[in-house]
Amino acid sequence: MLIPFGIRRKEGKYFIGGKRAIVDKDSNLFVDGQRYEGTPGLLDLIVMKNPKTSAYDGNDVKNYKEIIKRTGAVRHPENPQRPVANRGHKWEKFHKANLGETCKN
Repeated sequence: MLIPFGIRRKEGKYFIGGKRAIVDKDSNLFVDGQRYEGTPGLLDLIVMKNPKTSAYDGNDVKNYKEIIKRTGAVRHPENPQRPVANRGHKWEKFHKANLGETCKN
């Protein structure tokens, strides 16, 4: 089952797109060797189907965009030319507007 843009668990490990995601004891998120401060806003963007605009700031958006690009989470694993999803609240209100070329069909 594909979970568009979020964290999924496989064999006891967490993944975003095709990359392993690790959260340390201080809520820092590590993806593909890069550390991201696990702010409530960034986590809201990652896990919520309808992230609250008031929960995240510009730095959270910047980090989220980088994570999506780094992990390929927006692309379908069987066909990288196609996005995982191209409708719904998160796509329309966040991905389409904020990720530009990364999310084009």
